[in-house]
Amino acid sequence: MMPEAEEDSISLLDLLTVLGREKWLFLGLPTLAVLIAVVVSLQLTPKFTAKAVLVIPSRTPSASSALADQLAGASGIGGFSGLSGGQGAMYAAMMESNTVRMDLARRFKLKEHYGKGHADFNDDDMLKAMKGHIKVTNDAKTSFISVEVEDEVPQFAAELANAHLEAMRDLLNRMSATEAEQRSHFFLQQIEAIEHRPLRDPQVQTGLMAGLIRQYEGARMDQARNAMVLHVVDLATAPERRSYPKRSLIVGISGLGGLFLGALLAFMRHAIRKSRRNPLTQDAWRSLGQAWRGK
Repeated sequence: MMPEAEEDSISLLDLLTVLGREKWLFLGLPTLAVLIAVVVSLQLTPKFTAKAVLVIPSRTPSASSALADQLAGASGIGGFSGLSGGQGAMYAAMMESNTVRMDLARRFKLKEHYGKGHADFNDDDMLKAMKGHIKVTNDAKTSFISVEVEDEVPQFAAELANAHLEAMRDLLNRMSATEAEQRSHFFLQQIEAIEHRPLRDPQVQTGLMAGLIRQYEGARMDQARNAMVLHVVDLATAPERRSYPKRSLIVGISGLGGLFLGALLAFMRHAIRKSRRNPLTQDAWRSLGQAWRGK
């Protein structure tokens, strides 16, 4: 009885012998696959990816919030400071909203840009195209939001990525102004209500009115200024290296796939030839041939 090591050695030699006999298939197929992959990758249009990075926006201290913080500090209650990292997902979603994207689409004429050669290219098609070319990600650990834009023109990709920051800033400022307007309207209603229905205690009414007037004036001040700040970490620049196609990856995968398929076909051919020479299966092969020839 042969030792186990010798049996393994003989088995390996048998495999290598089969591959040697079928070397035209084992080596030819991956070579052909690599050549085809090189030709195809050279025909693909190169694309470039530009990336801009910002920190989750924080609100600049408003007049009314500053007053609230002072009151909270005086009463021993901690004031509000900064935004929680969990809000990054919300801001990333806002940057991917149709409001922001339609604003960018009008500015950069993205319907014409992405719809070249498509006569019936509509707004829905454009938004789908933007989703495929623009990627917004939020890093919960660092509170960084990144915008990546892929395009055939490097400078266009960089400009569109940076424009996301401007569009986001405009949206946040509009939302902030709306919030301040709602607060000023609320405080004005409270002031008018007290004026029409005075309180019984003049001292309490005077103190309450003074507080409401300060809050109202603070809200009016907030309306007159931009209250949201974006902290830009990296502005996008025109990339010099393409991000697509990854030719080395395409060629490598094609070569490995061709090598695997070539080995598989080589062993299949060897097994079929061996089975045809076996007296026990020759009749079966003959019947199979006759069945397919219709005899």
